[in-house]
Amino acid sequence: MLKRAICALIATTLCGAVCAASAEADLAPVLQAEARGSKPIVDTTGRSYYMVDLVEDAQLAFSDSRSVRGQDRFHERHSRRARNMVEWYEQTYGFEYEEMTSYVGNSFSAHLTEGQVRRLQEDPYVVAISEVETGEFSGPPWYDTTISTSVSPYYETHPWGRNAVNGKQSTNSRRVYVLDAGVGYHADLQNVVSRVNASCGTNNMGCDGRSPVGCYPHATHVAGIIGAAYRNKGVAGVNAGAKILSVSFLTDTAYPTTCARPQDQYGNKFFNSASVATAMDWVKWDIILNSRTAAGIVNLSWNSTAFKPGETLQLKMTSLAKPNYSGGYVYPGAFITHSAGNQFQSACNVAFGYTGGVPLSSDGIMVVGAIDSSGAPVVRPSSGYGFVNMPYAGNEYGSNYGSCVEVWAPGKSLLSTWGPMVGFSSTDSSTWQMQSVTYDNYVPLSGTSMAAPHIAAVAAYLAETRGLVSPGEIETAVRSLFYQTGRVDSAGLPVNLVRLP
Repeated sequence: MLKRAICALIATTLCGAVCAASAEADLAPVLQAEARGSKPIVDTTGRSYYMVDLVEDAQLAFSDSRSVRGQDRFHERHSRRARNMVEWYEQTYGFEYEEMTSYVGNSFSAHLTEGQVRRLQEDPYVVAISEVETGEFSGPPWYDTTISTSVSPYYETHPWGRNAVNGKQSTNSRRVYVLDAGVGYHADLQNVVSRVNASCGTNNMGCDGRSPVGCYPHATHVAGIIGAAYRNKGVAGVNAGAKILSVSFLTDTAYPTTCARPQDQYGNKFFNSASVATAMDWVKWDIILNSRTAAGIVNLSWNSTAFKPGETLQLKMTSLAKPNYSGGYVYPGAFITHSAGNQFQSACNVAFGYTGGVPLSSDGIMVVGAIDSSGAPVVRPSSGYGFVNMPYAGNEYGSNYGSCVEVWAPGKSLLSTWGPMVGFSSTDSSTWQMQSVTYDNYVPLSGTSMAAPHIAAVAAYLAETRGLVSPGEIETAVRSLFYQTGRVDSAGLPVNLVRLP
């Protein structure tokens, strides 16, 4: 454990020196801004958007008193020490923070000049400076068939061709956090117990009325796979009726007042690694408050190179998964399912990565690849597209594969809950999922976004019915249901499926 002296603090002031002299040499920050295939997010003055990660106990060096500038601009979940920490960095280096975390690690994001980046690299408490990255959902809305509201009656579709978890029911006491674009209102999803936008704090205060439901119904589809209710219509989720907590990580460009704004020249798709980090931080805070005796279940169907080993989201996901029973708070951890991505390449490039590319069997994090209806991994065909023949996003070819994929689940042509009965366009408001409309529509989508929530649903069922309390216990239970199909993925590795309990 790193040893450093903590500043002597006066109760009404911020720490002025951050104990610079006591930092050790191995705390030198790593600037992770090498070319990643995506251009940086730049503001109108030419400053790039960065996330700055600090040492684990950084906030302890700051006062617990209320600052002179006031605290209302910070999310109430953060301690005064954490707020004063970020404020000190703002005042010292001359920027305004945009996002911050204090539960999944101490960090903040801001648009910075090159000079500010160089100065922060010399700060003894800074351990990494990463360019904030845009990314993509792992299941764009691709269609196999045309679904019409005139077709009557609907017959309920069951994922995996099974009546939910083999027809078994639970009391659905375990909540599943869907970190995504905001689950919309749907007749099959009355079991969504809460909707928040992580950047806005409790009840979305401080976001100028920003809704926790975004325009894009991706999260609505994911939530339906997990827990759509039995209604003899549309679909039933793998763990039908499971309690779902929707946590949106969208930025303010993704809401109906501005949703029509085209993505910017750098491909900013309304969410980025800083907003996802904030969502992870909110989930950890919520679990500490509301679920101290049992691990949470989290699904994340979003990909970026920021999940590589040592990158900021990999570090934060590790913190979100890992239990903690010391340091003044009780945290049971979280079991996390993460989509492998759809670029038909090694999942280690864009999904949660492990040093050496070898997954751990009990860390509570599982990367999920996509299979088709025959049980085979979805692969890139000799021509056309890998999942279905009408992609919304043009370069998605097949499920990612390789050593970072731990389990596979259905990911081609999955019927689930949706908003409007049309495709999605950021410039056509008729395709937007409205904030206050309750829909009763269903569409088939494909992608590893659709595969990951299958495993999250099974994990929630196992956690509840078997009384499992830690992420490791939940992962062990999921792995106990593995069986090998005899097939291999494009890297030659065996395909593990889960036999429903």
